[in-house]
Amino acid sequence: MDHGIWRGVRYGCYRGSRPATAVVAAMLATHRLLGTWSRLIDYYLVPTQFARRKFIAGGLPPDKILVKPNFVHPDPGVGNGDRSYALFVGRLSPEKGLQTLLAAWALLPASIPLHIVGDGPLRAELEEYARQHGLSSVRFLGSLPWDEVMAAMKKARCVILPSECYEGALPLTVVEAFATGTPVIVSKLGAMQDLISDGCMGFHFTPGDAQDLASKVGRVWKQPAEMTEMSKQARREYEANYTAASSCRVLLETYRRAIWNNKARPADVAVDPLSPASPAWGIEGQPPKARRI
Repeated sequence: MDHGIWRGVRYGCYRGSRPATAVVAAMLATHRLLGTWSRLIDYYLVPTQFARRKFIAGGLPPDKILVKPNFVHPDPGVGNGDRSYALFVGRLSPEKGLQTLLAAWALLPASIPLHIVGDGPLRAELEEYARQHGLSSVRFLGSLPWDEVMAAMKKARCVILPSECYEGALPLTVVEAFATGTPVIVSKLGAMQDLISDGCMGFHFTPGDAQDLASKVGRVWKQPAEMTEMSKQARREYEANYTAASSCRVLLETYRRAIWNNKARPADVAVDPLSPASPAWGIEGQPPKARRI
């Protein structure tokens, strides 16, 4: 009961309803019994190694789970501003660790600015906390369009993700920071600690530990040469793994593997079906029209 799908029924995890959750749990149990997930699916795509480990722990076959990260497009480009403040981007809700973020700022010199982009149920409470603790260096900017968020990242010395939840999918804020060449400070938790090599393109800190977070932010302001190198490494990470082109390559390779391994493929096809040399391709190497397979 503690680790099975029926635990969800106990807590009504699907739409807050135990009966509705029971239906979903029964469906999952039936397909597990029939072997649907292992027999009828060629590959599963997940955005991070952390997600892959979780799905393996949940019982999916490891050899069928491939990692295809999310990507940022269009490329926002690298920032070349004065990098004068720290930046948070996200929903202002309890699981995002914003209480820890402001508690850390109460420990830091007033000369280190923090800009908070986003909105949510905690905004009024956070603004009141900042007022009561004299955090004049903290600015709440509300929700902004994507291009303005990218502009803010380009001028930030670091982006901070203090989340106290897994962020199980690949948090795009991290990838966007990489794209703009901005180092990232993240909670050592879930997918975040997999994405950031500690001391390479950012730092880890202990989730919920304001003192630890404050020490990492202080290091960002005390070591400008180190941060310049981290900025370069963050951009290299984006170019290597999180562009539209790299994502497309992984996706096409997955399709190729799925088609090539499919037992229903014609026995006389002797070449890779996604290669321009394949008879499945059209004239002058143009891909064929999409069809069901």
